[in-house]
Amino acid sequence: MWFFLPTASTGDRFGRFAYSSCTVQSFQSVREEEVAAMVSAISGSSNGDPVDLSKIFYTLANRIICRVALGYSEGDQTEHRFYKIIQELNSLVGSFCAADLFASMGWIDILTGFHARLKKNFRELDCFLDKVIRDHKSKEVSEATTTNEDFVDILLQAQKDYILDIPLTLDNLKAIILVLFHTKICFPLCKSLCLITNSGSPIVQDMFSAGTETKLNAYEDEVPELEYFHSVIKEVPRLHPPVPLLVPRESKEGIKIDGYDIPAKTRVYINAWAIGRHPDCWDQAGEFLPEMFMSSTIDFRGQDFEFIPFGAGRRSCPGYLFAIHTVVLAAANLIQHFEWEVPLGGLDMAESSGITAHRKYPLYVLATPRCI
Repeated sequence: MWFFLPTASTGDRFGRFAYSSCTVQSFQSVREEEVAAMVSAISGSSNGDPVDLSKIFYTLANRIICRVALGYSEGDQTEHRFYKIIQELNSLVGSFCAADLFASMGWIDILTGFHARLKKNFRELDCFLDKVIRDHKSKEVSEATTTNEDFVDILLQAQKDYILDIPLTLDNLKAIILVLFHTKICFPLCKSLCLITNSGSPIVQDMFSAGTETKLNAYEDEVPELEYFHSVIKEVPRLHPPVPLLVPRESKEGIKIDGYDIPAKTRVYINAWAIGRHPDCWDQAGEFLPEMFMSSTIDFRGQDFEFIPFGAGRRSCPGYLFAIHTVVLAAANLIQHFEWEVPLGGLDMAESSGITAHRKYPLYVLATPRCI
């Protein structure tokens, strides 16, 4: 997405506008509808056989993001085409690129076909986003359609009304749309359910003490009451950040850190995985201890540098708020509606390699509906 943004500063300002708290809140009904559909799907398939939660979470993220970002409903052929393009982009970003390490070795990328794949993917992505924006511009604006606005509609209206004090170009629009598709939803959900597998878990007692066991569904407005639950949601990305190595930074000027000279224009990688497990930052750093976040002011905004699963500063993920709202709502409903049991053989917590962390193997668990 970086090839669409002129600078980190400009991208930060656009991103903060597009993914503001008010904008994220406006899509609450979409999240609640899709989470309710997910619960119904699990209830219909939980006949004693293990359910593939990895696939279910992927479908949930797919449906929410396509409805919110593009205005497409699940099953639309355009949606499937876009996800193929995004999957190829993720594969390319996580692949070895010789020119990234040694500019003079770019010929290796040409020989291996990496350069051709990159150009092809960019053309497909650029053409697709052009079509999305054209389709939204050509939509007839009426009172009936304003109640179903998606992110592209909001951005185009901001462009038309000059809400921002800097131009919102076509390339900027494309970059902001792509941010949502790189916001990680499936992985934190998988990890959360992996670490909560019995009805005696404090997180379940936390939900019941808040009175949600008598409700048909848990809604976003009720979830903030669940203190231990939110501690779990923070503890999962501390141990298993969705992006172990954050998006690279570049030093603006020379600096000395711990006796090491870092020249200007040096590419710097931040290891969020190592920071989250560093003993100087956390007691019992390698253990799953949500209690560490109880009554703590540490949050996801990137102001506490010992906890930066979504990055910090201008290059942090502007879509983190949307991801957290989705993960919290989905996890709360899964715990409220079902008792979870690990099949024989236990859980394999292995993660795949790449720029983003995913489960190496699908997550199969047994779901028993609760009596609500």
